[in-house]
Amino acid sequence: MKKNLKIEGYLKRARKEGFAIGQFNFSNSDQLKGIVEAAFELRSPLIVGTSPAEVNYLGLEIAVNLVAAWKVKLTKRLGRSFPLFLNLDHARDLKVIKEAVFRGYDMIHFDGSFLSLKKNLQETKKVLKIASQKKVLVEAEVGQLGTESSTIYKEKFMIQDSFLTKPEDVEYFVRESGVKFLAVNIGNFHGVQKIGKNPHLRIELLKEISRKNQNIYFVLHGGSGIPFQDVKEAIKQGMVKVNFNTDLRLAFAKAILKELKEKPEEIAPYKYLNQGVLAIKKVVKERIKLLGSAGKIV
Repeated sequence: MKKNLKIEGYLKRARKEGFAIGQFNFSNSDQLKGIVEAAFELRSPLIVGTSPAEVNYLGLEIAVNLVAAWKVKLTKRLGRSFPLFLNLDHARDLKVIKEAVFRGYDMIHFDGSFLSLKKNLQETKKVLKIASQKKVLVEAEVGQLGTESSTIYKEKFMIQDSFLTKPEDVEYFVRESGVKFLAVNIGNFHGVQKIGKNPHLRIELLKEISRKNQNIYFVLHGGSGIPFQDVKEAIKQGMVKVNFNTDLRLAFAKAILKELKEKPEEIAPYKYLNQGVLAIKKVVKERIKLLGSAGKIV
């Protein structure tokens, strides 16, 4: 019970004090190293995530053990518990969800956005039942992103209105499911445009959704590429968690490729991979400051 209350405690504090907690995805230990070191140095609570593809590459058990090891290490350095939480991102397979719950994930994001609203509700209830056995927090989703975090769009990306979250759907879904934690689509998407800036968020839509659902913790997916001012405004309107992945992948890959190009004879992984770690660390620090979560560890 304590684990779940602690996560919710930080979400409640974020909403009350007007900041958000970042979720940063990883698929190997080097990426995770850069993420957690950035959060520790800024004394920020932290959520790290693994998508289905990242889980397939890394493995649930390894992801749990890596995060647990870092939590132990940083807790010792801090002198008190370091708030580091692991989320199963965009999960759809109930078998994988159950395994993640019992292996030690702190949070489950069930992505039923590809289903009809009724079917999404039915499947979300199943996930809530599974998660309740270990007091794991569930993030549901209403509205559809329909894009990939590894994609850089060469042309201007247009959000289909049918993908956007409808306020009335949120009211119905929350009432019938009892979820407290919800991802919505207000013009956000996974990936980034080649110009480096995604379209503006539909802040008025978020205001309407938030006004009618004031006890819900809202989540913004696809944080990479969203104009910073839009992110800040979304936090003012109730966003308590913002997810980043593409920004980190780009920084990691570019730094390593640059190092290998400049030093083509270098074969020691800890030398060229460390450039990727440092690049991720820089990006994560920038995003933590943007979200206002620096210094928020209690």
